[in-house]
Amino acid sequence: CERGYDTFVSGMATGFDLWAAEAVLSVRRDRPGIRLLAFVPYREQARAYDPVSLKSYTEILSQADYVHCLSERYTRNCCLDRNVAMLDHSSVLVCYYDGRPGGTRYTVSLALDRGMTVVDLCCNRHARPYNLHADPVWIEGVRDIR
Repeated sequence: CERGYDTFVSGMATGFDLWAAEAVLSVRRDRPGIRLLAFVPYREQARAYDPVSLKSYTEILSQADYVHCLSERYTRNCCLDRNVAMLDHSSVLVCYYDGRPGGTRYTVSLALDRGMTVVDLCCNRHARPYNLHADPVWIEGVRDIR
């Protein structure tokens, strides 16, 4: 927010996505101009979530400024399509990427191909040598929020 960002996007997956969305909503209490966009890959995304994650998911959706559901049903590519849509509506990618293969790796690679700033909050410093255009002081400051 201090750097002028006022709109944040979440993919609404368990773990980092939900935690980050909760953080945005908590900041919004003091900064009412902050907006949260929720990009849901398919309608039943949260069907298998544990009770705590499901509660968080439901509360976040109810408070989001915009909810975009990409598909009525699960498809093989719906989560990747969601990630592309999120990047299409972003100028910076904030992630928690530990270097393992999967959707986060795909999204980080796509963001780097687009020349976007990538801010990786993973503590594994060897997994994030690519913080393109990101101010190291900014990254450490965000990490310190924990």
